[in-house]
Amino acid sequence: MALGPEGLHSRDFTELMVAAVDVPALPGKWKGSPSGHQLEETVLSRLDASQEWGRSAEIGWGLDKAKTSAFGNMSLYIEAFMAKRNYLDDKIDDYCNQGAVVRLVYKTYGYYNQLLGKLRELHYKHFQRWEGSPAAALLDHHSEKLLFIRCNSVNRTAHLLRSYTYLRDAAADGFSANEVIESLWERVSEIHQEIESTDTNDGSQSGGGKSRTTTTNDWERSCPKCGSKKLHNILQKGHTASACPLSEHSTSKAHKMRTKILRVHTKDKSKDVNQIIKDVSETWDTPQEGED
Repeated sequence: MALGPEGLHSRDFTELMVAAVDVPALPGKWKGSPSGHQLEETVLSRLDASQEWGRSAEIGWGLDKAKTSAFGNMSLYIEAFMAKRNYLDDKIDDYCNQGAVVRLVYKTYGYYNQLLGKLRELHYKHFQRWEGSPAAALLDHHSEKLLFIRCNSVNRTAHLLRSYTYLRDAAADGFSANEVIESLWERVSEIHQEIESTDTNDGSQSGGGKSRTTTTNDWERSCPKCGSKKLHNILQKGHTASACPLSEHSTSKAHKMRTKILRVHTKDKSKDVNQIIKDVSETWDTPQEGED
């Protein structure tokens, strides 16, 4: 076998893989979790502990200590495996130091450690609650990919090779992923919809009207009442007639009032927009011409 020591019979290679990866157990201490949730819980608890005790520089979460004994035991297993098959001492030493399987295990461990370091970096950079954070999104993404590899690998060799390849390629991209970015934008859209839904429900309770379900398109179009996206963006309101600050006026009048409101706001941005709307509404006597 190309991954095994020279002269190893193919029927013995499976036992070599057990010796090589049973102790490191890729990814190490989280071996016993079939769902991947234990990895997330362990990472999160380590982050919380570091925050509580101010150990912001601690990025290894104990992995450096764990790897010493894990890799030491791996070498002992491989030495015993090769000695039983009458390999010479220098061949055993060479393979334990430079063997293909040994190097793959070490490199894969290194990539796992880089991934955990990236999670820590994101968590401290965007200091916030875990749910919905960039670090959580990144962990969910890579956990799902690695769990898929683990569940669909036919043997330990396939698991090691596929895990190494995936982590190597992910590390080359800084562990970022388009899927993560897309999921964050989806979350932003959900937040917009929640805000719009709250605004709509508040309006229906005060005016007796029906609340309506909003979509992402509501944030991409002009308001059907005043015809402006800019005014609604300034006020951080959904782009719907029920959320419009000029909803009590006719559509034609709202269009013209909106033009004056934005003109005043452009001239003096220090003025509160809500006060400008109130002043324009109270002093509106004749229709104003012009469109924004």
